[in-house]
Amino acid sequence: MQTTAKSNSHILAASPRFADLDTQRHVTSRTYEDFCREARFAILAESSYTTERLLEEKIHLVPRRSFVRFFREQMPGARLQVHSVFYRTEPERILWVQEVREAESNALACRLLTETETRANGNAIPLKLDGYDPGAPASEDLDLLAEPPQFGGSCRRVSAPAVMLFSDRTIFYDYPPTALWRLGEEGRWSFGHAIGLDQKKILETDTITFFTAATFAFHRIPGPGEELAIHSWIEKIEKIRCFMRQDVTPKDSDEVLLSIREEQLIVSLSRRRPRKAPPEFIQMVSDYMETA
Repeated sequence: MQTTAKSNSHILAASPRFADLDTQRHVTSRTYEDFCREARFAILAESSYTTERLLEEKIHLVPRRSFVRFFREQMPGARLQVHSVFYRTEPERILWVQEVREAESNALACRLLTETETRANGNAIPLKLDGYDPGAPASEDLDLLAEPPQFGGSCRRVSAPAVMLFSDRTIFYDYPPTALWRLGEEGRWSFGHAIGLDQKKILETDTITFFTAATFAFHRIPGPGEELAIHSWIEKIEKIRCFMRQDVTPKDSDEVLLSIREEQLIVSLSRRRPRKAPPEFIQMVSDYMETA
């Protein structure tokens, strides 16, 4: 990967691999976050926060809020660029606004907002970004990071067990955002399995959903080996869009560690085009939907 830097903007070149493909045959969402995280640490390194310094001073970037939206599917070998700008939302917090674009066409593939809190030895600290003037973020970007509403209790939820893997930790012995995003993916798959939305049913209804956007609110980062529960339900269906909700809690507690609101596009499998949710699909999720 190669980088260039100017003012509070930064460009990093990246390319997905065959190993980044998911079951729907395109690059998984976590790959884009990995690219953006690479760019965030490159910016830190150019402002004297090298990996060695981060380790020595026990500095961590702790994710607090994220928003992501996907625009164009990508395949292995695609030449991409991560365009990053960043702003200070609080003395100890930075909002990273990042766009993954196709290098040749400049077409937007993904837009990712991540608010991180800088912590060292258990305390929040401000980052001193040499030569950069972070400025203030746009209000519309802050609106995208609004926390998902609490579960209203008006429908059933699918609960699935999970555990934070020791092997997912980084060089800093913390968890990258992708380890937390993965919990959402597991909940999504567990939900489909629980309601009987398997490959056979997808073919019968000619209906599949594609993950197109999400908001994440990180309240407490789980510890290694911590046993969790992922609670999933449908907030609402609006024509061709399905809004899914997930809360991650400790196994035996109602404390919400991570709250997720996903936007999914409902697509005809045969036509590969968006379609209105068919009655069969609505019937399958009706018991788990807050807004009928």
